[in-house]
Amino acid sequence: MFRHVVMFTWNADASAQDRDAAVRALEEWGRLAVDYGTFSVGVDAGLAEGNGDVAVVVDLPDRERYRAYSADERHQAVIRDWIRPILAGRCAVQYEI
Repeated sequence: MFRHVVMFTWNADASAQDRDAAVRALEEWGRLAVDYGTFSVGVDAGLAEGNGDVAVVVDLPDRERYRAYSADERHQAVIRDWIRPILAGRCAVQYEI
């Protein structure tokens, strides 16, 4: 099993509508990506200063499936159209589980 975890921090200019739309786009991508593995999206609960705004966790069968997931045009479209326009920071890790 192979896990991909990514955390996004939105920029100060991102409106509530922009943030909500980005989360909805991620959730929709997760519904479309079921053939790759399991997908979850979480919005930070706001309990600690300095946290990111949104995290995505994807569990995939192996590294090859991750590479296919990452390169999928639908995935790239979500990043291009919804994430990058409001992105201040991104941190990710992929690892074997």
